[in-house]
Formats: sequence, structure tokens, C-alpha cells
Amino acid sequence: MQYHVQIGGRERTVVVETDPAGGLRFAILDPNNPGDRKWQAADAMRADGAVNVVIDGRVLDLDLSRAGDEFDVFYAGRSASVVAETDRERATRTMRAGAGAAGGGAVKSPMPGKVVKVLVSEDQRVEAGTPLAVVEAMKMENELLAEAAGVVNKVHVSAGDAVEGGATLISITVDE
Repeated sequence: MQYHVQIGGRERTVVVETDPAGGLRFAILDPNNPGDRKWQAADAMRADGAVNVVIDGRVLDLDLSRAGDEFDVFYAGRSASVVAETDRERATRTMRAGAGAAGGGAVKSPMPGKVVKVLVSEDQRVEAGTPLAVVEAMKMENELLAEAAGVVNKVHVSAGDAVEGGATLISITVDE
């Protein structure tokens, strides 16, 4: 699974998966070369707000406290605020933050996927919260909603179409 981790305003992408021997491993992706993965063995155990993480045989004792989406992580007398989210969590947050109506009513796919259903037609009036389309990404269906009231002026996709992240699916003339 892929995570986007922010520590001190700096973001890194971390991939965690089962290694061939059945344990866990992770890689921090280089943004300039994401295909180059330097895997490290890892394991984690939880106990009363503490997490013991083993990375390549080295034990790190972390104390965690959670406040909403952020974790305060304490280690060796130092602390840091950490936010971690999966691709799906990021797409959901982006949609809820208004990505559906960004760009003057351009409803965009939050990530690469396949259009499962188009729920509106051109010239149809929609209200905020109206379901517009369903995009399947990472084996999950994401229902895209209108962020504002308006009229659908163009449907750019059909059911079955493969789309890239950020592709415009539907254009809406938003009410003023």
C-alpha cells in the first residue's frame, strides 16, 4: 500500500508491502525516480499508544498521540507532527475540498481509473451534492458529486472509459 507522509512540511511517498518471506518491507520513493525502490525490512508492534518499529533489525520506540488527521510522534526526546494518508484517502479529501467544482465547474477524476457510470446528461440541472459519475480506482468505486448548483453543459466521458487522474469528466455551468 502507498502512503503520502508529511513531516515538518515535507512530503514523502512510502510504499509498504509484504516481502517474499512473509514479513513487511517498505521503501521511501525518490520523487525524481519513483521506480527505484530501496527496500528495508520492517515490523511494528503496538502497546498502549506506543509503537515499536523494527527497521532492518533496529528497534525504534515511538510514542504516538492522534489529533484528527495528525499524529504527534515522540522519539528519543524529539517530537514531530506527522500526517499520513493513502491514495484513496487523499482522493476523498480532494473531492470533499472541492475538486469536483474546481476550474469553473470542471468535474475531474481524482485519480486514474475507469468510469463505471455517468449519472447525468447534458443540459440537466444539478444541485450541490447531486451524484454525477462513478469512477473505479484501486478496486473501489468513487461517486463524484456536484460541489455547486448549475447546469451540465458537457459530458466528456462514457461508462467504460479509462481516465487519467485530473481528466475532466463533466463540465458544469455553475450558478452565480
